[in-house]
Order: sequence, then structure tokens, then C-alpha cells
Amino acid sequence: MNHRKDNHSAGFTLMELLLTMFILMIVTTVVATGFPYAKDAYDKVVLAANAEVVLSTGMSTLRNELGTAQNVTVNGTTVTYYNTTRGAESKISRGDVDAANAAMLQRYADAAWQSFGDDAKTKAARLVAEETATQNMYVTYKSVKYENGIVTFEEFAVYRPGSETPLAETETFSIRVISEAGS
Repeated sequence: MNHRKDNHSAGFTLMELLLTMFILMIVTTVVATGFPYAKDAYDKVVLAANAEVVLSTGMSTLRNELGTAQNVTVNGTTVTYYNTTRGAESKISRGDVDAANAAMLQRYADAAWQSFGDDAKTKAARLVAEETATQNMYVTYKSVKYENGIVTFEEFAVYRPGSETPLAETETFSIRVISEAGS
């Protein structure tokens, strides 16, 4: 009978295990280092997307408010008009809010508010509600003009307090006032 001893044993050598652990440690370090950069990139994309939504919401609100307006007048950065849908005077202005020039929408009391027992003469709110404008974003504009039945807002943009760079913007934004288009 021939009994040969096999010198090949199953398993890894100490050097193989150390090399594998070293490679694993390098890969883990590279991946862990990349997470903060990936999170920053993600946060910037989400902020830009939210700013675009806030800008679009502001534009929609202005379209709804001014689309059927009558008796539109512009004085500086304030637009005053009669809202035919609600049957009440309203105005849009750029004023100080939280140390920023956030656009404000002020609606004067109408019969519907008075029927609910609200004795306040006006309701003022940001053009885009704070709940909509995440991360303290606000909508504002540099100037406004009204000519030939068209209200044009210049440099309509979304900002964050303390920032001078807009998160989202459009150079000009115009609304044709349907009720006065023929005037």
C-alpha cells in the first residue's frame, strides 16, 4: 500500500489574506470619501429643481391674478388691478420681507371674506407661499411695466435670503391682460 502525504492544503496563506484586506480597505476608503461629494451634488440638483418649481408657481399665480384683471396700473414696482374673478381690488408689490425683496400679493377684502366674518380690510401674503417655497426661497422681480395690455416683469427670479445669485430666473415674463386686450 502506498500512502502519500499530500502537501497541498486547502485555504489561503497569511499573505493572501493581508493583501485582500489591504485592497478592501483602499476600496472602502475611496467609496466613503465620495459620499460627501455625491450628497452635495444631490443637494444642488434638488435645490435647483425646487427653485424651478417655485419660479413656475410664481409665474402661474401671476398669470391667474393678472390674466383677467381690469384697471391695471403700475407705479414703480407695484401693480394695482381689479380682479374680475373675485370682484375685488388687488396689488402685487416688491417689498421687504425677511430683509429680502420678496414679491407680495395683497388682496383687498371682498364679499366672500366678509361673509366668513373676517373684518380685515386686506390679506397680504407672499406671491409663493412659504410652504411651497422650501428652504426659505422667495420670488422677486427687478421691475414691472404695463403697455398695450401686457404686464411685463423684468428679472423674475427665485432667491434664498443672503444670496445675491438667483437659484432660477427668467429675464422677462409677460402676461397679456385678457379683459383689457381690446382696450
